[in-house]
Amino acid sequence: MVVLASPGAKAAIETTGDRHALHMIGMQPYRQLAVTLVETPVQLKAALDQLLTCQPRLVGLDIETLGPAIEDPVSLIQLAVGEPGRGIGLQQVVIDCLAVDPDGLAVLLEAPQMAKLVHSAEFERDRLLYHFGLRLRPVLDTRREMETIQRTLAALEPEARAAIVPWQPRENAKPARAFFDNKLGTLSELLLGFELDKQEQSSDWSRRPLQREQLLYAAADAAVLLPLISVERRLGRRLGIEPQLLKMHRSFDENALPVSERRLRIAPPTDDRLAAELSLFTASDRAQLALRWRACRSARLPAAERVRLRLFARERWLALSA
Repeated sequence: MVVLASPGAKAAIETTGDRHALHMIGMQPYRQLAVTLVETPVQLKAALDQLLTCQPRLVGLDIETLGPAIEDPVSLIQLAVGEPGRGIGLQQVVIDCLAVDPDGLAVLLEAPQMAKLVHSAEFERDRLLYHFGLRLRPVLDTRREMETIQRTLAALEPEARAAIVPWQPRENAKPARAFFDNKLGTLSELLLGFELDKQEQSSDWSRRPLQREQLLYAAADAAVLLPLISVERRLGRRLGIEPQLLKMHRSFDENALPVSERRLRIAPPTDDRLAAELSLFTASDRAQLALRWRACRSARLPAAERVRLRLFARERWLALSA
């Protein structure tokens, strides 16, 4: 196990890394997770380098926020990778967004060869774009997959359904929740035999230092997505709907416009943002752009304006490297 964060900032526990499904390794609650807490730009670069070196095909992702509204700050971004068949052991990285700017995550979150596993992906997608200008692509939404699976199972005759799963339909339930709700805790316990302890969900995510229990809870929510997608895909194959699931995800990536991006397109630019964009546009090289960007970041701009300015700065950075 490699721990990148400083010893005082980590919650590290034994990890096996040789099995994929959490219930198959007899996992006690959070006892076999290796969590790396990232609090500085140096730690973020080291963690990203390690994750990118693995070249995982799947990356579990979750976030913790300081409230339900899109404007509420993002406290943590949790990433998890693990593909035992390719020799990649289970690894979790928890990024403290109140301590470090997660700008550098774009290379991972937008990598087309790495699918991002998210449960109820609209929440993460909108907030990552709104606060940091980060886009998620491609995305596999485990909640949307299970809704499609439940709808398909509900349409089967009882005998055919019993040959696939032992579940009984609930009375007066919608087809997408015909057998159970699609909360991550429910799916984890039912499909993986792993109980997610949700006590820390409503804890104070603005408090620092983060408590060990908070880190382990946050990391588990991302880690459990890896075996969950495997179980859902097996169910999809047995039901003959795997092509439908893939089409659904492509539609999410190509057609769904996040609410945060809609706001950015609709809201007219302020004079302060126009002045900042002009300053960035006239930068002659990357060094000058970096200096001007630091000055722009200190300006008092609304959150949506800051995100739009961040996207503009990234475009200029790429243009100056050409």
